[in-house]
Amino acid sequence: MIPNELHGTTSQTALVRVTNRSKRRHGVRRVGLFVGAFGVAALLLAGCSEEAKQDARQTVTQVSRDATVKADETAARTQAEALRGAMKAGKGTNQSLRSMDLVKGSGRDLPGNVTVVGATDGDADGLDDDGLVEVRVDGSIACVVLPASGDDTTVRGGACAAGS
Repeated sequence: MIPNELHGTTSQTALVRVTNRSKRRHGVRRVGLFVGAFGVAALLLAGCSEEAKQDARQTVTQVSRDATVKADETAARTQAEALRGAMKAGKGTNQSLRSMDLVKGSGRDLPGNVTVVGATDGDADGLDDDGLVEVRVDGSIACVVLPASGDDTTVRGGACAAGS
């Protein structure tokens, strides 16, 4: 509040006027800075050669592609972790994590465009033979490694390598 010497009291109106003037000046400065910065950027870009502009476009395109690949890899890894969690939660007392029913059932419950591959039962014992199951999401892959016994599973990014 600013003292009003005419009436011996404080005046809110005077304070509002001072505050409004300050806001207008600050807003004008902000707009002026923005226009100035935009103008400088436009001049710099206009001065760039066509080769430099093309290089900048290629860099932006590559960064965009890299970000998409990383996002897909993260999605595959996340879904593989979800598969592992679902299998552990759905596992019966005397059931192996390599149980074909458990692998297939848990894989069906995953949300989105997910494919679970690699579970094979060549000896017809009801268990996955090598304990390697791949989770694929939009071209990216993660690997769930299932133990022969126990509950110690791991998830790795990338395809499952035979014998790992």
